[in-house]
Amino acid sequence: MKTRLRLLLIVPGGVDSSGREAVIPALLALIQRLAARHSVTVVALRQYPEFRRYRLLGADVVNLGFRPGRPGILAALQRWRALTDALGAGPFDLVHAFWLDESSWLACRAGRRWRIPVIASLGGGELMRLPEIGYGGSRAWVNRLVIRHTLRSASAVTGGSRKALAPVRDYRSDAGWIPLFPDRDFSLSAVQRKDGPPWRLLQVASINKIKDPFTLLRAMALVVERHPDAVLDWVGADTLDGQAQRLA
Repeated sequence: MKTRLRLLLIVPGGVDSSGREAVIPALLALIQRLAARHSVTVVALRQYPEFRRYRLLGADVVNLGFRPGRPGILAALQRWRALTDALGAGPFDLVHAFWLDESSWLACRAGRRWRIPVIASLGGGELMRLPEIGYGGSRAWVNRLVIRHTLRSASAVTGGSRKALAPVRDYRSDAGWIPLFPDRDFSLSAVQRKDGPPWRLLQVASINKIKDPFTLLRAMALVVERHPDAVLDWVGADTLDGQAQRLA
């Protein structure tokens, strides 16, 4: 008979109660698969501004809530108190944090307090520093301390791609490559189209400096010069206040 584990997942968000909006599909798929075999509690740090509990895909979700504008260290300590108040003494068999940031700091603290293993999963850009586009989790010294503390303290460190794991190898040579996948049953009906023009391109990503919509639009302008009937569709949340649309 397989052992039913008591698992604690700590995530920044992506677990909206609707299961459709403001979610991270790969996280939902993981939660659903784990909850089918184990007891899963998910702690969300910033899904909603207020404290909230709800069920999602067989797991218990505890949203700790947040207050915008609070200093990072103070907010983290307050969330630690909220986490322990909400969960008590556990007990849990393992804690798994997604992203090497506040989530992993809380997970390492919980692991030390409850004497359980800690898994920390890299999101991708935590060890990056690209100030010219405001990208990277290592731009602030506090974040760098949290990341190094996590890499030293976690029982295991994983990442979704080999490229993301490359800078981690300097600190944790045992870091493992474990990609996140969406629901394996997810499918779309096939759309039939003939080969060749008119060309239709699709970009699915947030409209932000990291995705660099300006380079794509300038490249698309060159394409349209040769293929006037080419079309680009971009689907994603706009964080640039219409800059990309005005350039288009």
